[in-house]
Amino acid sequence: MNTLAERFEERIQSHELPPPIPRWRFVVKRIAMWSLFALSLVVGAASAAVALWFISDPQGFLSEYRESQTLGILLDGLPILWVCVSLGAAAAAIWFYKHTPHAYKHRMTLIVSAIVASLVCLGVALMAIGVSDSLEQAASFFPGYSHFMNQRPALFMHPEHGRILGRIEAQATDTWDVRDPSGMLWHVTVDMATKFFPQVQDVRQFHPGVCVRVLGQTLAPDHSIKAERINPCPRGMRDLPPPPPLVAPGE
Repeated sequence: MNTLAERFEERIQSHELPPPIPRWRFVVKRIAMWSLFALSLVVGAASAAVALWFISDPQGFLSEYRESQTLGILLDGLPILWVCVSLGAAAAAIWFYKHTPHAYKHRMTLIVSAIVASLVCLGVALMAIGVSDSLEQAASFFPGYSHFMNQRPALFMHPEHGRILGRIEAQATDTWDVRDPSGMLWHVTVDMATKFFPQVQDVRQFHPGVCVRVLGQTLAPDHSIKAERINPCPRGMRDLPPPPPLVAPGE
């Protein structure tokens, strides 16, 4: 009587069963799945670090929420690109882990919770050691990223509510000229009641060329603002090039 192995061999030879898959293919697939899983974790942690860096900026996301308390501006202030990359990397990591040999041992809820928690913890750790800024600057080498980020200043421009953003062009005793990202020149009135960030009355950190946020009362129609508070620009915008000045028709 033929052994079980011999009977399988006969059925393979007669094409009743497909030939066995070589062991090296299993090894390659296992290495590929674990490598892609690790890569997804790295990308997810890095993007989470940058997203948290933007969200925790006292002059950005949190500031807009405190000032408006509205869902629209809250969502506008979110670093949508980095949040989407983080979520995409988390989804990829979950998918790759599901195709590893050990995935069957764990429930899906445990896998998802562990991966999301890992990305958040790693992101916080990377932000804590100060690499978020470098990661965000490195992303500028990717095509289209700079153009995407150059749209962010418009999210913080609400002149109808007395909130503008731009670079200081000139300073006098009680008036600053600030040009916003569209090229519009604003005349900012600064007096003894104006507060500065941090809570130190020291205007030397604000000089021509520095990007600032001005919060106060708009004095229409001559593009003037009476400043109640002047803060640095949100993260990711301090190194933007100054916008070109407006050119009058016929010049």
